Amino acid sequence: MAAIVGHIRPVFLSFGKGGKGVATACGVFLALAPLQTLLTLLIFVVVVLSSGYVSLASLTGAIALPVLLAASVGIGSPLFAVAMVTGVFVFWTHRANIERLRAGTEYRFGRAANFGRRPSLALGFGLLALAAAFLAARAG
Repeated sequence: MAAIVGHIRPVFLSFGKGGKGVATACGVFLALAPLQTLLTLLIFVVVVLSSGYVSLASLTGAIALPVLLAASVGIGSPLFAVAMVTGVFVFWTHRANIERLRAGTEYRFGRAANFGRRPSLALGFGLLALAAAFLAARAG
């Protein structure tokens, strides 16, 4: 958590605005829960490629990782708790992006397909459901 918070509010910038913590969180969780993090990265990539919104993919990933961890290690795990807190941080740092997504003014990355916001989100959550089912079946 210290690494993630340190990237959001770095001491070297007098605790000023840093990054949004997503890449740092990805690195941290890649070491702690590699399979769940790789599945979350797959969901992230699918949402970015289908919608063009990196912020939407980050928010989807912030939801996906705790769900995948709940399905595989359980909600009593400290790893699940850290993923939930991290997800809250990601949503907090993306407040302005969420407003721009709602207003339709968020920057789109590259030449994204023109599917709109809902199908890409549905696709991301569909992949999340498949990944959770896979992990639940694997654990059981």
